[in-house]
Amino acid sequence: MNRPSWFRSRRDNTLSQAAADVRRDQLDTRYNWLRVQSRRRQLVVITVMSLVTLLLGHLLAQPWVNLFAMLVYLSCLMLLRTAVRGMTHYPDELVDERILAARGKTYRFAYLGAIALMMAYLLSYIGNELAVKFGWMLPLSAEALHDYAFVCFFAALALPDAIHAWREPEEPLAAP
Repeated sequence: MNRPSWFRSRRDNTLSQAAADVRRDQLDTRYNWLRVQSRRRQLVVITVMSLVTLLLGHLLAQPWVNLFAMLVYLSCLMLLRTAVRGMTHYPDELVDERILAARGKTYRFAYLGAIALMMAYLLSYIGNELAVKFGWMLPLSAEALHDYAFVCFFAALALPDAIHAWREPEEPLAAP
């Protein structure tokens, strides 16, 4: 089926086009300043801080704080994906065994983290309902529970790249 080039999805690309994308990403030196391990870790810390700000944003009752934290989160997410060269998104056929092994460990930790986040959300929701039922505390607002659910979603979205950025050793810089 002929589709316009702007309508093609990543899956519609041929393997040779995907290989050209991988090769281009691997040879790209514009973002080498970002691929240093200390800077990748700084990005992960800033991402976590923006998620915590999103979580606690309803307490401040200032909508601009949440907007700013969301913009910082999205910027850090894009920079994290650039810093790890999209290693978590390449097709399996185009990467070597070392990257496959590192990616497997990254996804294992990321999925365990996402499950832990969702379990924490469910337990806090159930605990809130039980505490209110027995009169131990005032109920959390629906806004607070929604903020927590969104933060869990955004954290799960960033986990693979953040874990990969934190764990991987520094790459040797390519000679100019």
